[in-house]
Amino acid sequence: MFPEFEKFVKDENLLEKKFTGHLAAQIPRIVGQGKTKAVGMDLPPSPIERKQEFVNLELPSSFNVPTAVNDERLHIKAELEKEMKQLCSEEGARSMASNVIRNLKTDPPGGLKNNYFHAGRFLLIPDKKRLSWSWSITAHYPIIEKIPPDFDYLVKAFSIAEEKVDQMVTPVEEFEKQMELSWLLARHYALASDKVLLSDVARMYVIASQDKKFWSNPQKKNFTDVPDASFIANLVNYKRNYKASSEPVFEFMPATLNDSYRKNVYHIPLDREGTQTRPYVYIVKKR
Repeated sequence: MFPEFEKFVKDENLLEKKFTGHLAAQIPRIVGQGKTKAVGMDLPPSPIERKQEFVNLELPSSFNVPTAVNDERLHIKAELEKEMKQLCSEEGARSMASNVIRNLKTDPPGGLKNNYFHAGRFLLIPDKKRLSWSWSITAHYPIIEKIPPDFDYLVKAFSIAEEKVDQMVTPVEEFEKQMELSWLLARHYALASDKVLLSDVARMYVIASQDKKFWSNPQKKNFTDVPDASFIANLVNYKRNYKASSEPVFEFMPATLNDSYRKNVYHIPLDREGTQTRPYVYIVKKR
């Protein structure tokens, strides 16, 4: 992407130098090594990320940087500013999202609903400045986040998000048992109240969802990290697929107007796509 800079890197053997601080990661990222800043994606930096790193590069004054490299950097800076201005505009962001959704070919097809772009189980959400994007369960629970505004990376991130959620979701019957244990643990710390905060149950789910290896020998080395979004992914699946003939085990209590401003509410989708949600605070075990 940057022939003059890459020649300079090779001539000065910059990849082998022991830089400290940001430079140690920045120079490799400019030439396409390292990883994208998207959380949850094990891919090299995207072209836009490489340009951003190059534009922001500040080498020590002791380096004799060739004029050709400085000229190339100024050219890339002007190119990047123009590109980001278009991508981060409202029109540019909508066009990007629309093209991504159309390319995914999900069943049923994705689209725009309640001003959210959706595909499969996820919403495609830009940050406030439209500098990065997330694939998220509802607007509240990102699976892959900080994705650069790059068409190819947004498409790849969807497939990665699908794989991650498939790995997270357990059968309804198993999740119900895990949720019951989570509820009992949370209730213990809620002074034995039957109204338990849904957010506390979610925290205890990290423990309740450990496999047999941990429970047979509860040591740190046997503890498996559980992604933050695992509880909501399973909860959504549970509410969609629960088909018990008897009374449900749990009742979810919607938040009041005052409750809805609390940080520990849980937003549960009202529609299949997750474009509408309702905040819940408590969960009650009914039997």
